[in-house]
Amino acid sequence: MMSNGYEPPLRFADALDQLHDLVTAETGYDDFGPDDYLPGLRVLLQSMDYDPRFTVAGRRTAWAMWWAFCAAGQVRSRR
Repeated sequence: MMSNGYEPPLRFADALDQLHDLVTAETGYDDFGPDDYLPGLRVLLQSMDYDPRFTVAGRRTAWAMWWAFCAAGQVRSRR
């Protein structure tokens, strides 16, 4: 079940390190492999500040979905 317990950042574009920290805290894994995913993730996070018009609840849900998606990827990659 997805938690909304983590407050979203003020700006998604500035939250790459925060996202990695949350995923590491949730999974215990801090090795994200090759960093070729970073440019795309940065663009996506930046676009989340401008493209959608989030409500407060929408920002929380979007943030929770991102860290849950990334955490699931980390766990799957360890199998």
